[in-house]
Amino acid sequence: MLRLFPTLLCTLLLSLATEVRAISYTVEITQQELQEKVEAMMPLKKKKLFVLVTLSEPQVELISESNEIGLQTKISIAGPGISESGIANIKGTLEYRPEKSAFYLLNPEVVGLNFDNLSSDMNGLAINLAQKTIESATKKRPVYRFKDDKLKDQMAKALLQSIAVENNVLKISMKLF
Repeated sequence: MLRLFPTLLCTLLLSLATEVRAISYTVEITQQELQEKVEAMMPLKKKKLFVLVTLSEPQVELISESNEIGLQTKISIAGPGISESGIANIKGTLEYRPEKSAFYLLNPEVVGLNFDNLSSDMNGLAINLAQKTIESATKKRPVYRFKDDKLKDQMAKALLQSIAVENNVLKISMKLF
């Protein structure tokens, strides 16, 4: 038995030192698929100081240049003496949370807000409320979740390597060993 130990140890060390070649695999999620998932999250509502802000009717845009996801949504503000609608532009990146098998919008930011007849005081409040609304919603609700019944999704959630936006498609790359 003692004579076999050096042989077994050498074999183990050689196998660990051998380079393992990985095979890459990519799951593609279209802009339309993400659109459907985000629509299912809407409307989002937030109330503060008797003012209700509602985000609805999202339009998803995959932004290749910055590897981000953009959302354009209708925004409505309702409260005592005010009832206005406009457009909010939001963008952020995706973060994968393996324990949830899901992607969440990370650091969503309201980058534009357009109303026709809103005072500057109310515009500031609207931006603040829109920001809080999207932040609280995206912390709790995933933008996309892998389905356990699909083999490729099971592999992707176990071996995720990178996420990239290319040609209006979200590409999720992984390595298979």
